[in-house]
Amino acid sequence: MKTRFLLCTCALMLGLAIVGFADDAADQYDKLMKPAIAANMALQKNITTDLAATAMNATDLQAAFAKIEAYWAMKNVADAQMFAKNIQQAAADVHTAAVAGNKDDAAAAAKKIAANCGSCHMAHRNREADGSYTIK
Repeated sequence: MKTRFLLCTCALMLGLAIVGFADDAADQYDKLMKPAIAANMALQKNITTDLAATAMNATDLQAAFAKIEAYWAMKNVADAQMFAKNIQQAAADVHTAAVAGNKDDAAAAAKKIAANCGSCHMAHRNREADGSYTIK
């Protein structure tokens, strides 16, 4: 009886630890994604009207996705790392084009950002019933 109780207690504690770890990992990733989302939204908004701001947004986006790339490297998820690298390169291309005053090239590079974001989201997110997302 004592052994069964001890085993059940250990199983329950392990289950709670796993749930707690999952919440910590999701919180950590949310903290990485929020600046990336903000930078991308600002970049997409500014690209048609303010190339100087767009260049700054692109720099912010590169920095945010360098951290996201490191997160996926720790998890050893090669395709997510590739998406993060692609976004960093596209953001660098946006920056270069924006500094040169070339709106068309900046807009073309910005489309690559959205494509890579979407691909990573499809591969690594689940949409929950409440509309929120979790990492697969």
